[in-house]
Amino acid sequence: MAKVRKLDGIIFYQAELEFLKLHFREYSTSLTAASLVTYLLLRSNCDEEGLIREDDFILKHLTDKYDLPYSSINKGLSKLENLGFVCRVSVNKKQYIQLPLVSRFAVKDDSRKSAELNYFRIPHYIFENGYLNAFIKARDVSGIVGLLDIINALYRDYSNKSQSVIKRKIQPLLLKMKKSLRSGKDWLKRLINNGNGLIKEVNFEQRDTFGNSVVELRFNSDAFNEREVNPIEEAMTAIARKEIRKHFKNSSIQYKNSELRNCINIFKSDVLTHLHKLPNVVANDIALHITKNLLVDVLPKTIYAIENSKTRNLPGLFRVRLKGFLNDFVKTDEHTRTMIRFAYQKTNTEIPLLFI
Repeated sequence: MAKVRKLDGIIFYQAELEFLKLHFREYSTSLTAASLVTYLLLRSNCDEEGLIREDDFILKHLTDKYDLPYSSINKGLSKLENLGFVCRVSVNKKQYIQLPLVSRFAVKDDSRKSAELNYFRIPHYIFENGYLNAFIKARDVSGIVGLLDIINALYRDYSNKSQSVIKRKIQPLLLKMKKSLRSGKDWLKRLINNGNGLIKEVNFEQRDTFGNSVVELRFNSDAFNEREVNPIEEAMTAIARKEIRKHFKNSSIQYKNSELRNCINIFKSDVLTHLHKLPNVVANDIALHITKNLLVDVLPKTIYAIENSKTRNLPGLFRVRLKGFLNDFVKTDEHTRTMIRFAYQKTNTEIPLLFI
């Protein structure tokens, strides 16, 4: 499988960005640069419903990891709570930090409909090298909003045209951020961050036919990842990850995020690996169909068995129970087993033992 250059990162909803921009326009003094950076930090750690396990969230570890000032980020968290951007909730005796905007705007339907691009991705690269610290020191709230705007533009341009360069008219760009020409130049310096920023270089072009000055922003290649891409595998993994998290959250099981991640990886390696390799195009829908059936049939039984066990090795028990219920499912669902065997036989590919 050929490798593809991708802009990976946090899924950030278009409506979520518009809400932040509206809040900034209407209440420009309420949000601080530290509170916005804190929000991005929380977004990089929450699940699809905007939830973070409170006992797994140690703010000091994150600020140390990303070279951010703990005092400012801690105050930013308090500010977000006061404004309602963050709240605390309890689900089945488990305490969570919740980002209401995420649960409000998250896509609830089939993940394959993401072609509508009602979201963009914020590259993890912006958390490296203390990049966001420069915006906190400058108290540049509008600069962070502007940064999100150009990341949004980059993601859409790159998704449609594979371009890592975008052009913007200077005056409208500064006007949106309520910046003068001088403060705008300082903002561009922060974007570049001595060559370590999201923007690698800035080029000023001649005025266009309407007399507007144009700036060309070239993105740092380090913001992109080169990896193998399998759309069916990614769709199946997204469905499975969401369902497993939901079942664990709604259960009485006391778990750590690291244990949950291990269980998701076990499901991926023990189940999904066999399905996304189905060797023909027709099998793609079969793979997605089977994944959903497994999650409906096998996953609840696995969770129930864990709830009624006293073992302390959660991932190990998850694997054992999953394997047992998976074998039962395959043996009793003759139609599914026949479809899978047919898909492999059609291309003379060896059938995994699970489906024989």
